[in-house]
Amino acid sequence: WILSRLQQTIQQVTKSLDDFLFNEAANTIYDFLWHDVCDWYLEITKVQLAQTSDIRHQTSDLKILVHVLETSLRLLHPVMPFVTEELWQRLQPQAGSIMVAPWPKPNKALVNEEAETLFEQFKAVVAAIRNTRAELNVPLGSRPAIHLSSAKPAVRAFFESHRALLQALAQAGDVNISASRQSLRQAAAAVVDGVEVLIPLAGLIDTEQEQKRLQQRIDERTKHL
Repeated sequence: WILSRLQQTIQQVTKSLDDFLFNEAANTIYDFLWHDVCDWYLEITKVQLAQTSDIRHQTSDLKILVHVLETSLRLLHPVMPFVTEELWQRLQPQAGSIMVAPWPKPNKALVNEEAETLFEQFKAVVAAIRNTRAELNVPLGSRPAIHLSSAKPAVRAFFESHRALLQALAQAGDVNISASRQSLRQAAAAVVDGVEVLIPLAGLIDTEQEQKRLQQRIDERTKHL
């Protein structure tokens, strides 16, 4: 996912600079660094490094991380030259100045639209779980079970293989993945990009307080209307 997103970013930034659309180039690299790298990829890498003791896997993860960061610095250099030079010297001290580093070129073989689509679903599911927990005041220390259902085998297989990552990023307990919708009482429900998410909340929230809170919101909206 991250390598595919990186290729797309290289291509878009290069085209924008060639067309003298400097604001578009800056916005593209900003979105990639802030939303893809910082919001998700760094957090995922932390989890992956913590969950494996295999030195080969750790080395591979770190190599990809360094590659993403140093390529991003080269893309960012025309916009923030002093900051990128300072970071480059810390990340690649043996490579000389970033000013003479080659401009990144996209590798079309690394573009994987299926990986991007599946991971967008993953992000949306994690966000839905986090938002539900926040809205319903689910205790921070709790790790509720998560029930996911999707009719698509590829989607189910993806979530199965990333079960541990979902548990870590969503602070969830057991994750159940099935093809058909499950019927659960006292559960929060959401449908995200075709994936149904159920979070059992029995014993985790005060249902009477939650009903009062929702009724208060209804009253406020009604009064406003």
